[in-house]
Amino acid sequence: MPLPLPNLDTRRWSDLVDEGRALIPRHAPEWTDHNVHDPGIMLVELSAWVVEQLIYRANRVPERQLRKFLALAGYAPRPPRPATAALAVRLTAGSGSVAVPAGSAWLAALGDGRVLPAQALAPTTVVEAALAAAQAFDGARWADVSRPLRDGLDLLPLGTDPRAPAPYAADAAPAFYLGFDRALPAGADCALYVAVRGARDGEREALLDEAAAAAAACRRDPLPCTPCARPADAWCDDDGGPGTTPPLPPAAPATLPPHHAVRTAWEYLAADGWHLLSTSSGEVDDETRGLTLPGLVCVRLPAPTAPRAVGAVAAPLHWLRCRLLAGSYDETPVLRAVAFNAVLVEQARTAWQRLPVAAGVVAGGPIAAGARLRLALAFDDDGVVTALAPAPAGTDAPEILVAEVVPATATARGALTLPLAYLGAGTGLPDQQETLPVAPVARGEATPYTLDPFGTPAWRRWSVAADLDAAGARDARAALDPAAGVLTFGDGVRGLVPARHAPVLAAYAATAGAAGAIGAARAWAFADDALNRAVAGANFAPLAAAAVPAAVLVSPGADAETVGEAAARAAASLWSHERIVELCPPGPCDTLDQLDPALVFAWPAPARAATTLDVERIAREVPGTRVRRARAWAEVDPGLPGVTVPGTVSLVVVPALPLGRPAPSAGLVRAVARYLDRRRVLCTRLLVVGPQYLEVRVDAAVATVPNADPARVRQNVVAALDRFFDPLAGGPAGRGWPFGRDVFRSEVLQVVDDVAGVDHVLALTLRGDGGGATCGNLCVPPTWLVASGAHAITAEPA
Repeated sequence: MPLPLPNLDTRRWSDLVDEGRALIPRHAPEWTDHNVHDPGIMLVELSAWVVEQLIYRANRVPERQLRKFLALAGYAPRPPRPATAALAVRLTAGSGSVAVPAGSAWLAALGDGRVLPAQALAPTTVVEAALAAAQAFDGARWADVSRPLRDGLDLLPLGTDPRAPAPYAADAAPAFYLGFDRALPAGADCALYVAVRGARDGEREALLDEAAAAAAACRRDPLPCTPCARPADAWCDDDGGPGTTPPLPPAAPATLPPHHAVRTAWEYLAADGWHLLSTSSGEVDDETRGLTLPGLVCVRLPAPTAPRAVGAVAAPLHWLRCRLLAGSYDETPVLRAVAFNAVLVEQARTAWQRLPVAAGVVAGGPIAAGARLRLALAFDDDGVVTALAPAPAGTDAPEILVAEVVPATATARGALTLPLAYLGAGTGLPDQQETLPVAPVARGEATPYTLDPFGTPAWRRWSVAADLDAAGARDARAALDPAAGVLTFGDGVRGLVPARHAPVLAAYAATAGAAGAIGAARAWAFADDALNRAVAGANFAPLAAAAVPAAVLVSPGADAETVGEAAARAAASLWSHERIVELCPPGPCDTLDQLDPALVFAWPAPARAATTLDVERIAREVPGTRVRRARAWAEVDPGLPGVTVPGTVSLVVVPALPLGRPAPSAGLVRAVARYLDRRRVLCTRLLVVGPQYLEVRVDAAVATVPNADPARVRQNVVAALDRFFDPLAGGPAGRGWPFGRDVFRSEVLQVVDDVAGVDHVLALTLRGDGGGATCGNLCVPPTWLVASGAHAITAEPA
């Protein structure tokens, strides 16, 4: 049933009474008194009242049940998501290599006066060098792209149509060069963030999910053997018989698969030439999948770089390059930014709290700022620390970073700054609720703790969930509302009840969600606070003096999804098949190929390929691939033209490259076929192929208007014909030449006549695949496209 749900409460009490009274003559003809004083009529009215209440309740589905329905379908409302960015950090001279610890705080100053906090996602090392130049080499020509890179413009790192040369030569292979003003030190980790244009949202996660699903589908778990006289280590086939091969090991965690058609390598320029960085030895870790996905590139050079002038840049710089080793791309890679000394941060801040320490409690000594240790704590009902000491070895206390310590004296209170928020004390009553000091909660992740007030303080860690429906009486579980930051504990039946007087604490990070627009920040700075001093230690001074000349937005933030928004997302996904069918109703429309792409991509791809329209839609968004056009036919086999082949679906995919005659690589065909194979209808034979081209050559003579340059007119006519026959942007509708559409001489005449400077066409003939000239039309087979040939155009004054 599509969402939103239909209105069920359409019957009123009077309607139900009238319907019941109308049924009396049919079922009880001897009942003749239908007035309101009759006891039977009274029962009819009473029943109508009960039924009306039931209909009202059925029409009012509570939000709690809607959440459960959505979670059951796999569309639970999403928690708040912080924005992430990559900071290009520039150190001052003499700083050397500086480690940026995970969790360190950064401040983003917006243009409206707001300052948003952010924290580093992972430990990173930054060096003194800075990115000074960038070059693109397409195998024949150099292009200095330093200016577009500084101005934040798109650039082509490998040229317009990158492909590995054959026979292969390193100096003739397309490559992307990055020049640095200082030497990259040996043994130090250097991080680059590469922002790629055209990558789909969540594509990396989709690739990982597909790799895990494919690995799970390929595993065959052995069935348990029935008791018999077999060896103890025997296993069984699917039919329960004794197996002949040992069982497969458990599936390993899925890793990002390599690109289906392209292989790249990173190299550095030393004094004796270019050297390859090894991925197996940890010298390079490239998350960009051959410059097709945004991600980090972390390099650790085994030797220092040497300055040299390379390509179109005359200044001697220290160079890294990404070189194309093999294959060809589906689409030209386009970079929108490159950040060196990249520090990935998210717009969130760990909840740190300054806890008061009672007078007489020694808060100094073995507990010092910057230490990570397990603590034994005790609180009074007002949240004041009354006992403080390192926890004994083997305790279950969590390891805590102590950011700041103010020692207490015999007469004055001290203070202790920890990454924990004190929420209050346990009441011992069911359904206790505590509100986090700052909300929303980033990613809906929080870890509550309680301390046993009896005897030696013992830490109890609680897990969080959307609700407590699945919790048992002894499960330490709490329900979290991430938007409001409210924790709800159990009632003793569903979830444990916190002990009376037990201090309740929580470790979490807060975010501003969609309002955390760190991509618009005008300035960044390393926060000068006790937290950074504690986590950075000796590296605090160089990081506080560092500058952030550029920042690249990785992903924007998002607020917590409401039930209505989650329901709309579920409806769009679950009903995408029906919406796609509505785009192409039965009749002359049998493909999505010539429809407006904005309408087609307004709905997500279906989960299963039930029709040829589904096959085309799914093929356009196979994770990790770039398919510009997809056309499917039922009961057609390109290898058997003119023959009806039942049970067969043929799909022709067209990428963006090579220019002029785009054709898929063998890797692209395998990737699309493998993805669709797990989603096709059973007993369907699926064929994935590339297009075949009919080369069209136009021989024409045109008369020009007065004062027109014949040479320029000839060029314009050839350009117009190339556009008209283009497989991706040609055709009558400008969406690529339709599959199997004949070339009509009248349309070609119109294209030539519309060129500026042409007065009229004197003669025009068409040639197909180098055949003889014809004054008629050219026939194109159903699964073919056309390609522009070498046109022969003559122009003379009228």
